[in-house]
Amino acid sequence: MKIEDLSRAGQLTLCQWAERLCGLRLRSLRRYADPQDKALHRVLDERIDDWSPRLRALDRLGREEASAAGDEDIAKFLRDGFPSQRSGIGEGPLNREVALYLVECLEDERSRFYHGMAAAARDGDARALFQQFADRDEAHLKFLRTVSLSE
Repeated sequence: MKIEDLSRAGQLTLCQWAERLCGLRLRSLRRYADPQDKALHRVLDERIDDWSPRLRALDRLGREEASAAGDEDIAKFLRDGFPSQRSGIGEGPLNREVALYLVECLEDERSRFYHGMAAAARDGDARALFQQFADRDEAHLKFLRTVSLSE
């Protein structure tokens, strides 16, 4: 599957799947993060809080036609594009270093994904939204790479 070949609706559907995948991963990281590390939980909560508005923004862009991509094609594309989703979390609470590394990987993958989506977008509105998502992910990534959490 090539994103350039997808209709506008197909591109939006792909983005919605990607957002749901990322949101579920962030919630999973939050669930397994060290319960004593309140600063880590705040960072994860901020990332999770950004998830629902993204889905609403994609929904507002609307669907004018049925998506041509099948569920299996989308799932395979996202497995390939988000390899960090395949890595296990392990047992026991996640410490700060591991949790932030996994969030960093996710933000990097999501940024690259949305840069690709912006380049292949069918119209200006979609391109602008995808670029906005990519830019926000890059800013979050920069923050994660420089953050020093304190209680």
